[in-house]
Formats: sequence, C-alpha cells, structure tokens
Amino acid sequence: MPVSGRLVGRGPALGIAASALSGALKGSGRVLLVGGEPGIGKTALARAVTEDAWAAGAQVVWSACPPMGAPAYWPWTQVVRELATHCPVPAAAERLLGLAGHATDPDDATARFELHDAVSRLLADAARLTPVLMVIDDLQWADKGSLDLLDDVARGLGGRAVLLLGTYRDLEAPEALDRVVTTVDGITLGGLDDEAVLGLITSITGTAPALEDASALRDRTGGNPLFVREIARLIVASSTSASAAPLPATVAETLRRRLGALGEDCRELLAVVAVADTGDAALLASVAGIAETAAGRLLSDAATARVLHDPSTLGVSDSRPFVHDLYREAVLADLEPARRRALEGAVGHALAHRGDAAASRVARHLVASLPDGDGEAVGSWVVRAAEEATAALAHEEAVRWYRTVRSPDAGPELLIALGEAELRAGDPEAATTFRAAADAAQAVGDGHRLASAALGLHRIGARGDHDELLALLDSAIAAVPLGSAERARLLAAVARDRRHSRWSAADCRAPAEEAVAEAREYGDPRLVAECLLALHDALWEPGTAEARLPVVEQIAAAAADAGDAELVATATVLRAACRITLNDPRGVADLATYCLLAEALGHARGRWEALSRRATLALITGAVDDAARLAAEAQELGTRIGIPDAIGVNGTLTWPLSQFTGTRGQLVDQWRDIDLLPLRGAFLAAGARAAGDHDEARRHALTVDLGAIENSTDLEFPALAAEALVAAGATPTARASYDSLLLHAGTNVLVGGCASYWGPVDLFLGQLAVGLGDPAGAARHLRAAEQMATTLGAPLWAEYAGRLLRELDQDGDRPRLSRDGGVWTVRWAGDEAHVPDSKGVRDLAQLLDNPGREIAATELMSGRPAAGADPVLDDRAKAAYRRRLDDLDAEIDDATLDNDLGRVERAQDERDALIAMLTSAVGLGGRDRRLGDDAERARKAVSARIRDAIGRIAEVHPELGRHLADTVRTGNACCYQSVVR
Repeated sequence: MPVSGRLVGRGPALGIAASALSGALKGSGRVLLVGGEPGIGKTALARAVTEDAWAAGAQVVWSACPPMGAPAYWPWTQVVRELATHCPVPAAAERLLGLAGHATDPDDATARFELHDAVSRLLADAARLTPVLMVIDDLQWADKGSLDLLDDVARGLGGRAVLLLGTYRDLEAPEALDRVVTTVDGITLGGLDDEAVLGLITSITGTAPALEDASALRDRTGGNPLFVREIARLIVASSTSASAAPLPATVAETLRRRLGALGEDCRELLAVVAVADTGDAALLASVAGIAETAAGRLLSDAATARVLHDPSTLGVSDSRPFVHDLYREAVLADLEPARRRALEGAVGHALAHRGDAAASRVARHLVASLPDGDGEAVGSWVVRAAEEATAALAHEEAVRWYRTVRSPDAGPELLIALGEAELRAGDPEAATTFRAAADAAQAVGDGHRLASAALGLHRIGARGDHDELLALLDSAIAAVPLGSAERARLLAAVARDRRHSRWSAADCRAPAEEAVAEAREYGDPRLVAECLLALHDALWEPGTAEARLPVVEQIAAAAADAGDAELVATATVLRAACRITLNDPRGVADLATYCLLAEALGHARGRWEALSRRATLALITGAVDDAARLAAEAQELGTRIGIPDAIGVNGTLTWPLSQFTGTRGQLVDQWRDIDLLPLRGAFLAAGARAAGDHDEARRHALTVDLGAIENSTDLEFPALAAEALVAAGATPTARASYDSLLLHAGTNVLVGGCASYWGPVDLFLGQLAVGLGDPAGAARHLRAAEQMATTLGAPLWAEYAGRLLRELDQDGDRPRLSRDGGVWTVRWAGDEAHVPDSKGVRDLAQLLDNPGREIAATELMSGRPAAGADPVLDDRAKAAYRRRLDDLDAEIDDATLDNDLGRVERAQDERDALIAMLTSAVGLGGRDRRLGDDAERARKAVSARIRDAIGRIAEVHPELGRHLADTVRTGNACCYQSVVR
C-alpha cells in the first residue's frame, strides 16, 4: 500500500516504509528504524506512515524519548499505557504502569526476561485484535533497558501484525542502539536534492524560486528540510529572495530570529519550558511565578508562532513541547549558567512539591542545579531515583545515579547501595566498590555496614583469593552483635567460603552450625532455613546423603514456617537428591514434585530449573528423546537469561545420555578443544572406547590423575575417571579408582541437586573389576547395579547392567564362526546367524579361535612378517629404555617396601608407558618394527575390515555385534579380549 505522498523528495524512503507497513498489515511484522541528523525529516516520515496506518484501520501507538531525566523504560511505559486500553496487561509488564510496586527481588537477573516476555505478549495480544503501528521517536535518548527491550521485542515480531517504527539521530546513537540497528531494517535519511529543495520552498512561499537559487540554498543548508523550511519562512518574513537570504552562522541563529518575534514574557516562559521540557501549564506557572491562566496564554502564543505544539493536540501530557528540539537547544544556549542552574533547581523543587513526579525527573533537575543547589536534597533525590531504577530492573541506570553523587569521601551507605546496583547490573566494579565500602565502614566503626559490604563481596565470590574475603568476614563477625541476623548470615558465608577453599569438613561445619544456632535464637524461620542451607552445603561430599537428609527436613520445616515457596522447592530437590543417591524410589517422586514447584514459582529461573530437572527425570525413567529435548530447551533458556550453570548442567546431562543415543563420539569431538575441561584425558578415553579404538582409549586413560578430583562434592568426576580407567587395565590408578568408589557401593551417582543421573556406582565398579582381572567381583557389582536400577525405576540402566553381566557370563561360551563356502555361520548365546565371506570375517574367526592372544596385523594381512625400512628404535635407544625399566623396577620395589603408594603409581605409570613404546617398536620375536613399512598399511587395512565385519554381524546378531565392538581390539596387534575392557 502507498504511504502518504505529501513529503517532498522522499520517494525511496516512502517506498520502503510502504512495503514495511503493507507487510505488517498482512501479519509479517518487522522493525524499521529511520536515522539521520536533527531536522532531516525522520519524524515527518513517521507521521506520514501513521496517517496511512490509521486509514488502513490499524491501531497507532506513539511514544517519544526525552533527552534525560525520564524514568527507566519511559517509551515503553507510554506504549503499554496505550495498549492497556485495548487488552489486559500481563503482570510482569504492570511495573511499567506503576502498578506492580518495587521488584520483589531486584537481584533476580531473570526478572528482565520476564518483563521483556510480558511486553512481547502484550503486543501479540493487541495485534490479534487489530494490526499495530508502534512509533518510538528519538531513540538516541532511550535508556539502555528500553533499547534492550526493543532488541528482544524485535526478535519476536516475525509472525505478528506489528510494525515498530523508530527514529533516531544516527550520530548520537549509543552503543546499545547501534547493536539494534545492525539487526533490523533501516533507512538513513540524507539531505534533499536541488529539485526537492525547490519543491519545498515552493510549498512554503507559494512561489517557485529559480533552480539556481534553490541549488545555492541546498548547498548552504545541506538539504536539511528543517533548515530549508526555516530559511524559506525567513524569506517570506523579510521579502528577500532565496538566493539572497542570509544564512545564519548556525541554525540556532535562524531559530533565534523566530523566537525574537515573540514577546519578552513569552520568551521568559520559554526558558522555563526548555529547562522543564514540558508543556504542563501549572508546573510552568509555579516555577515562573505567574498565574496558570497567564502561562496558558503565553504557551498559546508560542504555539501560534509554531515554536511549541498546541497543547490541545498533544497525544499525552508528557509529549515534547517544542515543535523541534533545536528550538529548545537554542533557548538553553542563550541562558546564562547561573540563570540555568536557578531554573533547574526551581523546576526540581516544584516537581518534588507536587509529589507525583518520577524521582529520576526530580533528581535530574536538582543535580543540574549544582553547585548552587541544596546538596543534601540532591543526594536524597538521587538515591530515590536510583531506587526507582532498581525497582524497574534498570540496574545500569541505578549505577549511573549513584555514581552521580559518589565522592572520594563517600560514606559506606552510599557505597554499599552502589555496589549492590553494580552487582545487579553485572558491573565488574562491584567488588572494588564493596571493598571501598568495607574500608569506609571500618574507618567509622560501622559494623552493620561492614557486614553488608562483606556479604556483598561473598555474593560476588572470591576470584581465587578466599583468604582475603574470609578475613573480612571474620572482621565483620567481630563487629556485629551476638544473636543478630547479620552475624548468622556472616557465619553462613564463612562456612561456604571455607568449603570453596577446601578447608576440612569439621572447619566448614563449625561456623554453619553456629549460624544455625544463632538464627534459631533470632527467631526468623527464613533466616534459619538460609543458615541450614549453609550447613547442608558444608556437609555435602560423597557418602553424606544419609547424614544430610535430617538437615534437609529441617530446611523444609523452616521454609514452610516462613511461607517461602522458593525455599520449600529447594528443600524438595535436596530431599530428592539424597533419596535418589540412596536408591530410594521416593526420590524420583520428590524430583517430579520439585519440577512442579519450580514451574509454579513464576519466574524464568524457576522455569529453567523445572526444564533441566525434568530432563534428569526423563533420563532416569528411560525417556531418551524427552531427556534430549528438555536438556536442549533448558540450555537455550538458561543461556538466554544468564544462568551461570546452564552450559555445565547441559554437559552433565548429555554425557550419560550419549551412552544410549550413540552420540558419545560426537560429544567428545565437540568438547575436545575445551581447555578447562576437567579430566580431559578421561573424556578422550571414553570417546575412543565408544569408537572401538582400544589403543587410543588406553593411551588417554593412562593420563588420568585422580588427584585432580579430590574434595568433589559428588561422584560425577570419580565416575568419569572410572569409566576411562576401564580401558587402562590393571594399573595402580585403576585400582585406586576402584577402592575409592567401593566406599560408595550400593548408592547412585547423582550430580548436584539432581542436575543429572549417571547410574549406580556398582555399574562403574563392575567395569573396573573386569579390567582389574576380577570377573567374580565384576559379576557381583553388575548384579547389584541391575537390581538397584530396577528398584529405582531406571530401566535403561538396568538393561545396560544386565547386558554387561550377560557378556561377562558368556565369556566361557565365546562366539564361534564356521565357514561353508561363501557364507559364515555365527553362533553365540544360543542364537545363530549368517554373514557373507569377507577378509574381515576371516580375521575375526582367527581372533576368536585365539582369545587373549595378540596377533600382528601384518600376520592377519599376509601370514608372514614384514621387512624393509629402518627400525623405529636403534639398539642404543632400546638399551636405554631397558636400563630405565630396570631402574623403575627397583623404584617400585623400594616404594612398595616404604608403603609409598604415590611413588608406586607414578613409577608404574612410567614403566607402562615405556613398555608400550617398546611394544610399538619391537615386533614378534623381538624383531625391530620399521618405519614407513607394511606394518602401518596392515594396521589401517586390517582395522578397517575388522570393524566392517563387526558391523555386518551386528546387522544380523545385534547383541553379538555389541559384544565384539567392546572386546575386539585392533591396531598394530589385534586381540579378542573375551570380556569387556
């Protein structure tokens, strides 16, 4: 549809706007941003679109951004206010109307997400009734929160009948607006050309000037429509020609001429209008000291002169009063600084006296009155403005306000408020500010604020230096009264920080228990629940689930007494974690209950908790597809709303899940280059096992260091290490892993607060026992794991344990292959199948007939040893290796006598690595293995054809295919290992 064609020289821009409006009316929503310098015609273009939107029956919502002092989200407040007259406003958006009060939890970073989501839903609801054109004028002055909201809303307009049209000064756009501009459609308006300037002058003066005069004026004005228009009006007023009209040195001079035509009283009032930036006659009269009727008459005079808008035609009372902001800038430029400061103070106090103005608006004027204004009043209103911004979740605005009045000698109260705002805004300066607050509090002996500063730093978390934070917490404890809520919270913080600093369990429990005692004495059930949580965390380590359960029940009782739904939900998931760890099936029901409670909390983090824990529930109960879908949805939501653990939780969910989806190798490839990945070698070993590359798996398994996972709060990483060490065989590290996990036999591997389930500990013990050469012990563990999983209601894990157990039992009845012409018959576990003849099947038959024996790939390839090329190791190198082996044998003997298991393990690992090197360099009968010879070609060819044969067998005998994939090792030497390793 065509957009109104009354604009001169804007054909291409009008065409783009027409297309955008037409698409929106048909349900294809979009954002169109119009940029350019002041006076270039951005707002005029928006008005043209507005006219045609009205004509098409669309709902038009217009808002504008003032240059400063407006409350956070002001343009969106205007939008929601207008839309609220047509459809219900979601609860989270009510804060924009001042209906929701202060945010109940300003630290909750997800509240912004909920606000954004609510506004998007409100737009969608409105668009379902009738197409919507939403105009936001002067976006360059929008606060960051409004721009972030614009960015989010823009992403969801695709299927909605909404056109969001914004205007902005491109050279004044802040960084946040620049980011939005790069992601949406845009028009940048430039100056008019000669023909357009001629047409504009003609429309104003009624007479067409010579084209050369229009061209000269175009050159001198840059084609800015406002400048051209103002000069054309000057031409009419002074009866000069277009070419002879003097152009002022600045645009302000042109505007001053028009302003000079007004009476002195009117100009005096315009100074107040410019400072107050409003057309509110009552307020202006109060500041100017004149009657409201007199103020109204003067405002009408200015409107008649087209300096101000006609108040009767303003859409809302807070609309910008000047026809163009350049008038305001010109008026302000002519004010003496002292006069400007006096007016700013008068406006601020008048607004404060009225009692209905936003604190930010009052504070902006009072700050501008300094240094002449009342410093104490300024500070008070700035704090109120910051609190107002915090309630609106505009934390960056709160930081800006607090920093406005921060001075080198600022007191601890202001510094703590600033630190809290910085913390909510994610500003890294928060730690520095809290330290400054602590210093200021200590300097004046203010224990209360010292405690607040210390707790602020605790919430941030020490960056590697817990000692400094613990010392500050201790100082704060000494400065607050016994039995106070602050002291209890400080003691709880000490317990947590000691836990992170790897203090002993007793040293962590002591302050937590003291915190609980003082909280009980204080009598606040919510405080009791918080301190009990610290005690729970101090107790949390493998093997403590039974001891933690009574603490969890106390948390639940205190939370219920406090009526705190979030703490009740937390107690429920902690109870589920303890019970599932102990293989109590009631824990699975607890987890399902927690998911409902978390969802009912009504905030985005609760939705993330519910999604991620539902994924764990699906993993336990065997709903593989649901678990994968829920895990992905949880990561997407958690990343979007800034949950620090979102990626980690997804990782710990997808790792055990990959065992049943066949995606473990892909997962390892994705994580391979993550430098900070704990137990990197264990992941790589497990990936190699999944791919059937047992040599590679063993190589990585030998790098696993159990010392890197000491003091784990759960068994996630010990289980991962065990999974990798299965490939290592009977090494001291594998034995240490087995002995460590044996302490937890009969329990489950549960990660954190039900973030993931990895199966029974006995499942890992059984696999380790196989590698350690203890088939009887392996069978015992695997039977226990199968029974545990069945009792818990974890069918996938029961099936997995049962399969490993059957493979172990069938070792005595190993697979048999017999050939009849071109067909091989495969027999195992009472089942029979047939596969066509191939070299790979012949290789398998030879390996199955020689269980446990390593057969060189060259022998399988040709039946004869290889020759040619240089040896991998010369005689001198082999002699050096053998001398080192003798030294290591002596070292192992000495360390064994000294009962130094650490020395034994290190020496044994080095010995195993050297033997592996010699094995790879020496062939059958001690003959040198040679570089670049047939051996490498044989390794590749034989490995490939054996894997192909196993795949063919798996198609007709799936269980045997899995067995062979786990038990046949390929490489330079190939072997059927008979049992899973």
